[in-house]
Amino acid sequence: MEKDRRGRRPANRRPGKVAPSGNIVPIDRPKGNRKVRRRRKRPPRRFVMNNRIKLAFAFGGMVILLGTLIVRVAYINATSSTQYSRQVLSQLNYSSTTIPYRRGDITDRNGTILATSEKVYNLILDVYVLTNSRVEEVGDCVDTTLDVLEQYFGLDRDELETIVDENPESRYQIISRQLTYEELEPYYAFINSEDEGDQEVSQYVKGIWFEDDYIRRYPYNTLACDVIGFTVAGNEGTYGLEQYYNDTLNGVNGREYGYLTEDTSLERTTIAPVNGENIQTTLDVNIQRIIEDEIWQLNEVIPSKNTSVIVMDPDNGEILAMASYPVFNLNEPRDLSNYYTDEELSAYTDEEQMTIYNELWRNFAISDTYEPGSTAKVFTVAAALDEDTVKASDTFYCDGGQVFEDGTYVWCNEESGHGTLTLEETLMQSCNDALMQIVDKLGAKNFINYQSIFNFGQLTNVDLTGEASASTLLYYEDTMGPVELATNAFGQGFNCTALQLTAAFCSVINGGYYYEPHMVRSITTESGSTVETVEAELVRTTISESTSAFIRDALLKTVGTTDADGNWVQGSGYQAYIEGYTIAGKTGTAEKKPISDEKCTVSFISCAPAEDPEVVVYVVVDEPQLEDQAASYLATIMTRKIYERMLPYLQIFPNIDTGTETTTQESETAESETSESETSETQTGESDSQNETSKDSEISQVENDEEASDVWKHLSDEEKDSILYEYIGVRNNVYERTDVRPGADTIEKEREAAAQAESESQAEEESQSDGESQSDGESQSEEDSQSGGEAQ
Repeated sequence: MEKDRRGRRPANRRPGKVAPSGNIVPIDRPKGNRKVRRRRKRPPRRFVMNNRIKLAFAFGGMVILLGTLIVRVAYINATSSTQYSRQVLSQLNYSSTTIPYRRGDITDRNGTILATSEKVYNLILDVYVLTNSRVEEVGDCVDTTLDVLEQYFGLDRDELETIVDENPESRYQIISRQLTYEELEPYYAFINSEDEGDQEVSQYVKGIWFEDDYIRRYPYNTLACDVIGFTVAGNEGTYGLEQYYNDTLNGVNGREYGYLTEDTSLERTTIAPVNGENIQTTLDVNIQRIIEDEIWQLNEVIPSKNTSVIVMDPDNGEILAMASYPVFNLNEPRDLSNYYTDEELSAYTDEEQMTIYNELWRNFAISDTYEPGSTAKVFTVAAALDEDTVKASDTFYCDGGQVFEDGTYVWCNEESGHGTLTLEETLMQSCNDALMQIVDKLGAKNFINYQSIFNFGQLTNVDLTGEASASTLLYYEDTMGPVELATNAFGQGFNCTALQLTAAFCSVINGGYYYEPHMVRSITTESGSTVETVEAELVRTTISESTSAFIRDALLKTVGTTDADGNWVQGSGYQAYIEGYTIAGKTGTAEKKPISDEKCTVSFISCAPAEDPEVVVYVVVDEPQLEDQAASYLATIMTRKIYERMLPYLQIFPNIDTGTETTTQESETAESETSESETSETQTGESDSQNETSKDSEISQVENDEEASDVWKHLSDEEKDSILYEYIGVRNNVYERTDVRPGADTIEKEREAAAQAESESQAEEESQSDGESQSDGESQSEEDSQSGGEAQ
């Protein structure tokens, strides 16, 4: 048999016999007995080193690639997660709900809440869930759910059906807003009821849920309304502390969001809201109540255009109370029903109604300016004494007024003259003539400089909105002549705000230290942690301690006390005297321009105890409804009534050693009130004709008047008598009183000015028209003449 070159038989040849011809004949073997040759197994190949190295490199590359991918994903997540999340979520069925923050509280100095945010609930209807929810054997849940909404929340069924029909895919429909928990309780009681009947119905209620919200509440309604202010939609503060500390009181909304699937399952993620911070004010609720009650009582008897009271701590600038009249309800700041009927309001345009609101909401104590009157004499005397241009021992002769080079004659408040007065007595008797002599020695330059030192014409920087500076309502060296200097010396001719004068007076009686007035003591978090403590800020020194002591003593004698010899002395402020207390104060009466209108602003500023003042009270009554408005005794009596209630509360008690002597002097004072005609500013407002009617007959006239009885129906007879005896010492037409209507005078003046302007405009147009007609006539006549000439 042939073999290949390796000695093997060809693989394609089968074994067999050799025929005679030399050919190979295959051997036939029976099937099934064929012998199968088994292949010999090859030995396994060895994994050589080169392959191992390649595999190691491949594995290392994969690890590096995976690590790089992880790092990249982490980087993207840290820097751009929000961007990519938004891109992804914008393509998905996504739900997002705002979780409102809670606006911070406003409290008084003792923690009494003045403004707070009360939790309420908005009723939300998920229309998509409602319309796609079915219960076996019942089917549609819409009718049952709408029936429940109508029954438990008083909602209109037709309106609900309209919402469902028009918004079938909506997941968020606000059905009712600002529900209290008390209003939700009946519904929750029904849903959670174990009664089988309720459970049978409640299982068909779908798509209803409640969203948290907050509403601003003011527990004391009108109390401190000018100071606190209020909020409008979006937690925006308007006026007062609410506006000034708006960013502090506000927080940051939270968010609840998630992905919605077609079977309405929702996986939520929540970011909690950050609530606003609380502010603790310097106000004392009890003192605030006292001054507002006294303001109200006075205006029930003798209404005014405005009445304002400020109570301040002279040793640190803290404002303990601040109020004015008229007032408004902080919970309903747009409610004018106390002042106007609906018919009256409808007669005003939107702009005029806004004028009414602005006058009602504004804080008179910081936003309105006026001439301070004789309370300014305190600062003139203090400046002259501190500059050593006058001495405590100097005397001045008052003959009833001063005449100036231009012929102007300026009267004293006592036209017949006070005679010879000491420096103390110029304040006690409130002598204009003596003050003109004093300021003449002081000089215009020094006077203007001290006005700046006392901060007149400048912002006090109190932490309230709407403060006026009155910088344009003062005289300066280039505008102040001898007459202006003289009248400025006793508070006429320049303007200030009530807060400016109060802060300046505090510096005069506390030893000469001017503190910046402020309304807030501290700012805290909702957990009570202190964020900021507001310390007293000393701005400057104004006068010396010796000058301050002299002013305190002079003003104490102005109200009433015993001198070194044991003699009783009193001045124009005697009606503020309280037995056992040392009260120092100064009256003020300022005539408003135009003088012919005979309108006045009366005031009284004071401190107690006089030897070491702990509290300053400033009362301003603007345009009281009296026949003669120059009645500073209104402010003086109100001050006494405030002290009688406030000083015991402040743990300031009377000196029991005053005893019989004080009682005797007070009796003499009471007799002088009824027997003598008043002098100086406290005596203005009374004339011979006014003395004809006694107090008893005045009370009778008032009480018999039906209109007045309606006004005072909430007062007892004793209260009426008390108020009238206190305030009405002269004849006046108080029974013909008119109600205070904020904005009415302003609107009337604006209408008159507009009518006058329109009339003048029409007159000017008519004049121009007449001129043009006359010109046209002359032109036509000239043309006719020329035409006639040409024809000729």
